Amino acid sequence: MDVPEFVVIATIVHEMTHYAHGFNSPHRQKQRHPHSGGVIKKEFAERGLENLYIDQQKWLKDNWITIVQRYFDMQKVPKNAIVYRKSTVQVKLPWWMRRI
Repeated sequence: MDVPEFVVIATIVHEMTHYAHGFNSPHRQKQRHPHSGGVIKKEFAERGLENLYIDQQKWLKDNWITIVQRYFDMQKVPKNAIVYRKSTVQVKLPWWMRRI
């Protein structure tokens, strides 16, 4: 309930883009890495959804760590999982979700 609907919609568009580009789908993989060359932003723009992409990115930057801290016991998060950047706490992604 804490995440606005536009963020959920943008996330679905993002994940469907991965599927269409051959990641975790039967389609031929169009590039080696799922975010190569800003492909996600380009796909949003081609569909007239660039503002949705920008709004989602801003909301996530401003709010995501608060959501993670609210719903996950930060005492149980390993110290090496938290990265401090620009005075903002960010949680490292698990290895299987990181860009390679």
